[in-house]
Amino acid sequence: MTFSRRRLPHAYPQGQWLFVTWHLHGSLPHGRYPPPGKASAGKAFVWMDQYLDQASTGPLFLRRQELAQMVVQCLHKGVALGHYQLGAFVVMAITYTFCCFQ
Repeated sequence: MTFSRRRLPHAYPQGQWLFVTWHLHGSLPHGRYPPPGKASAGKAFVWMDQYLDQASTGPLFLRRQELAQMVVQCLHKGVALGHYQLGAFVVMAITYTFCCFQ
């Protein structure tokens, strides 16, 4: 097992599923951090998650169903090429959500 630490600790166990998340460039606000103090990493995550749920600006490309579907097709192509195995996933935007449970 390998470990790394950025804002939160990350563990990479051999032969186990990983939870992966990413976002569109520009979708996270610059310089927007939890209120100062000694908040735990978990509380900082909850604070940012609640802040992002209220966001009304930033790239909104995934609102377009055809672009969100393109992301889904790319995920499936990676599986077909043997780059990775894919479990459940979700592509989210404010007005369009595509879920897949395999």
